Amino acid sequence: MIDLKKRAKERKDMPQEQKSALSPRCSHLSKDLQDLELPKNVKMRFPKQGDIREIEFLVTPEDGLWKDGNFLFNVQYTPEYRNACPKIKCLTNTYHPQFLKDEVCLSIKRTAKTEIDGGWTPIRGTIDIIQSFLLVLMNPDGTDALNPDVANMMLKDYDQFKKNVEASFRGEIVDGVKYEKQPIHYDFPENVKKE
Repeated sequence: MIDLKKRAKERKDMPQEQKSALSPRCSHLSKDLQDLELPKNVKMRFPKQGDIREIEFLVTPEDGLWKDGNFLFNVQYTPEYRNACPKIKCLTNTYHPQFLKDEVCLSIKRTAKTEIDGGWTPIRGTIDIIQSFLLVLMNPDGTDALNPDVANMMLKDYDQFKKNVEASFRGEIVDGVKYEKQPIHYDFPENVKKE
């Protein structure tokens, strides 16, 4: 967070001719990140030093079946950013109806048909993506699933589904898939704000 505010200030103090050399994506993203206040259960880092176009978020839900687990999301901001949702992956193997390998089903990834359907519009930003991560981990939707086997289990036998989530948290094999024991340790800086 410290570097982020510093980078945003450096950009703000930059001569106009240098600012105009920045892509619209970087300009929008810089503004996004300058205004970003992370929830206490979300941390962020830049996997490529000096490159704000790719960010990783570590999300630790405070409620729900995935409570206290650590889930690593990778967000890549494409040149179309603001007009199109960034590319989003979940790097943590997760027993969840809306997760399959590194793909995650989030309504925000869809292009919005109306202002209230939850899809992507140019007024959305990084905070909306973070809120989507929290929402999908606290309120799974078995009817909007990437993983049909897990979704069917959730909808038809919720007690067994819950046991499977618990087994995945213990690092067991569930439906032929080996999961890492939660909470998984990822090396992330603490969210520290300095004025």
